[in-house]
Amino acid sequence: MTCCEDCQLIARIWRNKYPPLKVNALPRSYLEKTVMSFFLLIRILSPSLLIALAKHKETQSNLTEVYVVARFSFLGVLLFFASPSCWYAVLIGYLLVEIYNYPLCMIFVERYSPEPPRSINRVLIFLIINYFAMILGFAALFLWAGSIRSATGPLSGPADALYFSVVTITTVGYGDFFPSDPMGKFLVSFEAIAGTLFIVLVLASFIGSHTNTSSDTKIR
Repeated sequence: MTCCEDCQLIARIWRNKYPPLKVNALPRSYLEKTVMSFFLLIRILSPSLLIALAKHKETQSNLTEVYVVARFSFLGVLLFFASPSCWYAVLIGYLLVEIYNYPLCMIFVERYSPEPPRSINRVLIFLIINYFAMILGFAALFLWAGSIRSATGPLSGPADALYFSVVTITTVGYGDFFPSDPMGKFLVSFEAIAGTLFIVLVLASFIGSHTNTSSDTKIR
């Protein structure tokens, strides 16, 4: 969608025209409208909308795939070139918000759209790439914060940061590394919650809904 289309969609949400209401159904709550509008607003502010400048849908689709892979690669580069600058953390935080916003838009907004996704496999590939991109992003933030330690000293390299990010997002928590200050505890807690929600809420809901759709199609 383009920026104008998302703005129009927000207007339709607040006019109770999207998603369509059933006969005699109560209007959507203000909380639901606010959440849906918030996710769309983040998408409007995303640089990925520049892809909409392409004229053809096929070109837009291909550029989107390039952008998702390039963003993943860029986070990998940032991990290996960690910086103590606050702008470094802001950039990674922004990319993480944009990454997480994609599946949330799929669940809370796009699932009401009459237009099906181009390919279910394509969406699932995007979700998997975004999941690993989250791991890279939090690993870079752990290096930036400098607040993760082990028994022998602070977390010092990309390999250790990546390892700690994996065991944190999967909530394994071996205990060989641990946060040593409030910032570290916040990042660890946030990644654990984000990873759990991603798996339970996003992937389970998405796969479950399309599994039901496939079953209905076979029955018919």
